[in-house]
Amino acid sequence: MKKINILLLLFIVVGTIQSVMAQSENGDVVYAVPKVYPKYPGGEDELYRFLTTNIRIPDKAKDQGIEGRVIVQFDIDTDGSMQNITVIEDIGGDCAEEVVRVIALMPKWEPALSWSNKAVKYPVTLPIMFSLPEENKNCAEQRKAAETENKEAMYLYAVCLYEHADYNDAIKWFEKAGNKGFAPAQLYLGNIYYSLGDDIVSKNTDSAIFWYSKASYGDDEFTIGNLTISSIAQTALGGIYSDIGDYINARKWYTLAAKQNHYMAQSELGKTYLILNNLDSAEYWINEAKVHGVLNHADTLAECFLNQKIYDKALYWLIIDLSNYEGIFRTHREYYIMGLQYEYGVDVERDIKIAKQWYEKATSVEEAQVALERLKTKKNKRK
Repeated sequence: MKKINILLLLFIVVGTIQSVMAQSENGDVVYAVPKVYPKYPGGEDELYRFLTTNIRIPDKAKDQGIEGRVIVQFDIDTDGSMQNITVIEDIGGDCAEEVVRVIALMPKWEPALSWSNKAVKYPVTLPIMFSLPEENKNCAEQRKAAETENKEAMYLYAVCLYEHADYNDAIKWFEKAGNKGFAPAQLYLGNIYYSLGDDIVSKNTDSAIFWYSKASYGDDEFTIGNLTISSIAQTALGGIYSDIGDYINARKWYTLAAKQNHYMAQSELGKTYLILNNLDSAEYWINEAKVHGVLNHADTLAECFLNQKIYDKALYWLIIDLSNYEGIFRTHREYYIMGLQYEYGVDVERDIKIAKQWYEKATSVEEAQVALERLKTKKNKRK
């Protein structure tokens, strides 16, 4: 199979959010871990979208050939507003000033919550990379190749235009290559109209479906990593139909991709079967995704088995899901699982008293608190 390297679309990379300090409810700053961390509206994907849409490489940085990382820290106050924006690492060329300007434009965040569910002030640290684009003259060379009507050359020229923010011309050349049946261009167009919609063009679900559908029936000559472009497009279509609540069509496209061993499609197909109340098929596909290390919906599957009173399978999937947790959160979920084991007598003698003790230790697990209420209700009914 011929490998295609999809070039990076953006020159600014947002780093991982990190923070270590919290503010207690009486206003004192302490080193602590909140129950809930601050969250940008819509999550990290939307934060990335906001920053990459608004931050521009300053002219001074371009003129001086400055690249590198700017790190800023700011507090998310109890009302979600940004306070105390501080640059803790700068590279010059007005890059830090540009980052501070854009940070100040951000909408309010969802504040951190203490273990008593009170909003607390909490700091956020963002490392942001600036990389200078290649000179536009490189596209002139690629245009010569594109004018030969070679569909791959058209695609590469479109990518170059896109990377230099010449979006309208880029889309025209993507369409020329896509209409010639070049699957990478078709996939790119689907991404532009859906995943990247509203950043460079108006989001257009119909156009996204049109181009993803063309890419989904490609000849699989091209791959990204170890995934065929057709399976990537099919997974994207499954996601679109799931977003609009059409789970029958979502199942159709996820199934096509899952059969090509697209592991995220397998995981999302399992979730779709849960929505469609088909527990056996859900477990099959979530298990297929597990083979690839994808455990996105193991906890949801476990909850469904609990509701069906299939306790051994519920505990199995909760144990599988443990790898999604670290530190104290993992320990508390282990306590919760032990509580379930004793409450329902899975591989141990049923003992409600011991179950209650384990649930009481799982202080950070909401399901454990629900279980305690459940045991309390059962006790009152026996009375």
